[in-house]
Amino acid sequence: MVEQRWPAGIRPWGEGIQIRLWKDGQEIYSETVSGDPYKPSDLASAVRRRNELKSRLTLGFSFHDSDQPGMVTLFRDDAQDYIETLDVDYSTALSYHNILNKHWLPVLGGEVTQFITSQAINNIIKGMDVSRKTKRNNLVPLRGIFRHKHIEPNPTDSIHIKKDQKAEIDRFRPDDRSTIIDYLSKKNDAQVVAYFALFFGTGMRPGELLGLEYSDLDLKERKVHVHQQTVRRRHKASTKTHMRRTVTIPAWVIPFISNLPSQFKYGHVFLNNLGTKCLDTDLFNDAWNNMFDDPKFRRDHNIRKRRPYTCRHSRAAELLTMGVKPAKAARQLGHSVEMFFGTYSEWIDEFQGDDDDHLLEGVGISPVTDRSQKPEIK
Repeated sequence: MVEQRWPAGIRPWGEGIQIRLWKDGQEIYSETVSGDPYKPSDLASAVRRRNELKSRLTLGFSFHDSDQPGMVTLFRDDAQDYIETLDVDYSTALSYHNILNKHWLPVLGGEVTQFITSQAINNIIKGMDVSRKTKRNNLVPLRGIFRHKHIEPNPTDSIHIKKDQKAEIDRFRPDDRSTIIDYLSKKNDAQVVAYFALFFGTGMRPGELLGLEYSDLDLKERKVHVHQQTVRRRHKASTKTHMRRTVTIPAWVIPFISNLPSQFKYGHVFLNNLGTKCLDTDLFNDAWNNMFDDPKFRRDHNIRKRRPYTCRHSRAAELLTMGVKPAKAARQLGHSVEMFFGTYSEWIDEFQGDDDDHLLEGVGISPVTDRSQKPEIK
């Protein structure tokens, strides 16, 4: 019988497979993993594990006597554990999952988490063809994994990415809005038109529009109660800022809502092609893109294409144009006052005018010729 030959550093041990590493003729590390050494897939898994550990040794890392089996772990395993134990919204967890799969796991998946350095992370970040803001966002789940593993110092703490100058906020003018609504009315069903009428007219977020129900509408008082949203095809019983608010619906928007056939279902305002709750904005975004891709529309109207979210910015500009105080405008859009000022500060200056610039002079100091002389009391 031919004797079974085992790969280097691999052998049966008890009820599992033992992995061993040597340096300078000395065994420096060993661990036993579960598996059947006579099963090809289990044996291959043990070989991969040893190769990963050996690659760390080749790069100059050493295993000390204090290192016990299980003390070192692979990044891909720690990332999975981190995602599974996250206590965050579904949309946040999905975002982290996508970031890890796209940017970190392809490079760090087989690395030992405890050996990942700031320099290695920095090199990966430099190779990302994304904005600085996206790079900062990409660091968030990575930082979370190291915290989850209680690794100190956290290798992400020394990485600092400069902030870009904030881009100018774009908007549509009222004439542009009228042209867009008119075109959509001729080319699409009532639902598409109502969606963008509400988008322009209230500045509600797309997820808030998708989550809108007829019970939230008071068309007589021209009000809408905003308290829920649909994000990443899932219902969320709160707004982005976790604050309920009542938003005014401009009079010109009301007819577009009144013409919706969905009102007879007494449920959600916006429905998909199957007549059930609309879970994403694809239907509306397609209509938007088709409009700007139409050669006749581009030829007849000098309106530059912008993303649909510009409808929300246009509502902020409209409120400021009409003289609505920034704090009240912020409440309508579901912003904190600080966020509203940070986002629309340039517009606030533009629409508030400069008639009171003389007030910036403040209160002057009256001249005193002899400061040692006390003023006479009369």
